[in-house]
Amino acid sequence: MSTQSRRLIQSITKKLQKKSCPSFPKIASWRQIGKKKVPDSFYRGFSHAGCFCPEGYVTSEGFIFELAKGVVRNDSFEEASINWNDDEYALRLLLHQRSEKKNDVQFKFGYSELNLGDLLLAMKPYMHQSHFSYERKPIMGNPYHGNLLIKKQISNNAKRMIRDALATVASMNYHKHPDYPNL
Repeated sequence: MSTQSRRLIQSITKKLQKKSCPSFPKIASWRQIGKKKVPDSFYRGFSHAGCFCPEGYVTSEGFIFELAKGVVRNDSFEEASINWNDDEYALRLLLHQRSEKKNDVQFKFGYSELNLGDLLLAMKPYMHQSHFSYERKPIMGNPYHGNLLIKKQISNNAKRMIRDALATVASMNYHKHPDYPNL
């Protein structure tokens, strides 16, 4: 973990200690899948009301795949950001992440904790065809960052099916943002 990342986490932790904030459990275990070693779960934050249907389930709008400005991939995948659940700071960082456009809390509409086992079961046919994958890809200020990946060239129907499956898995363990419970 870089010094800058460590300082950011320490800064957030100090702020949280001043507020009443729920305690977050530490991750229980890690999973070795091929050459990948990742935690058993990860977080996906939601930034707008369109990520939910009137009944409160997460919708496919919660999983928009794209490339961030200036990002070039040579593998023909598009990305949807996640935070791997390494420890309690991964969620704290997600809950306090700021939107670059609005300079405000980015995920006011809450988050889901997705179990990797559930994801692998739901995504098995898509992963078998190399249409869906995931990665761990730390970025400056966020050592927990990773991406869900969808193949750019597959049909819109297949993309919609993958996004719908992700939304179903995300609906299993959705939580409102503790600072914005009425959104």
